[in-house]
Amino acid sequence: MRSFQKDIRKTLTQYALIPLAVIALLGTLLGFWGWQHDVAQRSEETRLLAAEVLDKLLEDYTERIEFVAQNDAFLDVGDGEQRRALYEWLYHEVNISHDSTRFYLLDTQGNILLSNYHALPEYLQGISMHWGIWKRLQNAPSAALLEFSPRMTNQNSDLLVGRAIVREGEIKGYWLFVISGDYIANAVQSLYMDFALVNDFDYASVATNPMLRDRQFQTLPKAFYGKNHEIGHFNKDDFYITHQKLSRGNLVLYSVMSVSELEERYKLAVLILLGVLALMIPVLLFRVHQESLDRAKAADDLIDAFCALRQGDLKSKLVLDGSDFAIVAEAYNHMVNSLQQLMEQNEARAKANAVSEVRQLEAQFHPHFIFNTLENIKFMIKLDPAAAMKMIVALSSILRYGINNLIQEVPLAEDWKYTAEYLEIMQYRFGRRLSCELDMQVAMEEVWIPKLIFQPILENAIKYGEAEDGTISIKLGAYEKAGALFIRVSNGGVPITREQLRLMQGILQGEQNFSVHTGIYNVHRRLKLMYGEPYGLTITCPEGGGTMVELKLPLLKGDRKSAENRDS
Repeated sequence: MRSFQKDIRKTLTQYALIPLAVIALLGTLLGFWGWQHDVAQRSEETRLLAAEVLDKLLEDYTERIEFVAQNDAFLDVGDGEQRRALYEWLYHEVNISHDSTRFYLLDTQGNILLSNYHALPEYLQGISMHWGIWKRLQNAPSAALLEFSPRMTNQNSDLLVGRAIVREGEIKGYWLFVISGDYIANAVQSLYMDFALVNDFDYASVATNPMLRDRQFQTLPKAFYGKNHEIGHFNKDDFYITHQKLSRGNLVLYSVMSVSELEERYKLAVLILLGVLALMIPVLLFRVHQESLDRAKAADDLIDAFCALRQGDLKSKLVLDGSDFAIVAEAYNHMVNSLQQLMEQNEARAKANAVSEVRQLEAQFHPHFIFNTLENIKFMIKLDPAAAMKMIVALSSILRYGINNLIQEVPLAEDWKYTAEYLEIMQYRFGRRLSCELDMQVAMEEVWIPKLIFQPILENAIKYGEAEDGTISIKLGAYEKAGALFIRVSNGGVPITREQLRLMQGILQGEQNFSVHTGIYNVHRRLKLMYGEPYGLTITCPEGGGTMVELKLPLLKGDRKSAENRDS
């Protein structure tokens, strides 16, 4: 019992821990999905949107500088009405005044010809026209120049968009747009993360958060530089970092999202999950221990009860309250009570009928079959608890059906259903070695037959039907022929010898049977007694191999009452 109990406990423990493992796995997957959705995906989408805004801004100003640089109307600014008209045209066509952008039209000496501001920015004042941005414009006169010019420490740099005015291969002047770095930062401001624009020299020219710019060198912190879809640790906090290069200006956009608070929530969730698992596992193990004790005791009680039944003890009662085996215990007690009642009733009947009926019941509910089935259930609990439960239900159903002695004849379709359950139990016993083929004509479903009349035939077919390769192939068919019902049971195993066939045929022809072949003889004898001489059982060995048993019964149709009257 201890070994059996240990096996049950091991099996139940595995099945109990599987839901906990599933919960842990689902929690992990949920956490991963949350991270991907709340951090990785949100960071990616927000950065792409910010990059699109910045690319559009740079593209717009590049187009504006190219447009005004190629417009001859600005070569001669003039005074009065002409200057005012140029201002109005510039505001209308270029439309840059709304973002506090400064624009400058300068001659080749650096003098302001046209501007919306009284002087150049302080970082451009006093610079020689042969140095700095002016030199770079002269070296590339046919292209727009985009670069950031640093301001005071830890402030956003201004974006300079410049273009030389070239006519007939000669520089006539310069256009310069100055866009505030704060405006650029506000254009990509986000509730979820901060951004930094980094140039070729690693300077954080524009940042939505001063943290992203080193106070002394105005560079991106080393904890963030070069990271993409990675975690960086800075100022005792963790940040999720991504970056991408913009289409213009050799600029890289960094996105930085603080994830310290989210990490704390994940840690708390993990601790809660571990705490729940730590509480549930001892409870489950305790319940598994108790359940294994109950199941082991129930299985042993069942085996002891059927062993006693096999020895002829009909007085013992089986009690299995609160167990999955309770339905079998109920069927067992019902069966024992029915057997006792039947034996008492048969005492008043003729001796021949009593012997015939008792033997018939013996063949149908032989304790040897039940004992073997329970032994298989015992080991199936260890190997496949679900299959064991199905065997228990099938066995209980057959017992309930068989012990109802008030009904002796049933429609073939009803008996066919319980035969299928019997074959299902056999299938669990023999596994893939056993294959069964059932074929019944629809017109035969309503024909009345003796209850479980061909179950002993099936049992013999399975028991002696093993082929040379170890497989067992069983065929069961029901069909009409010459106004009678024929039920055919055949196997594909090694056929019986001619000597055995002559012996079996001689047993069937006799009035009494003293051999061990009680099952086949009782079926044949019962058919003869119930329906007369033309009906009964025949045994043949087909040319294709195996052994075939064929039952011949009358085609009896009608209601149940008429069948019961025949029995009485």
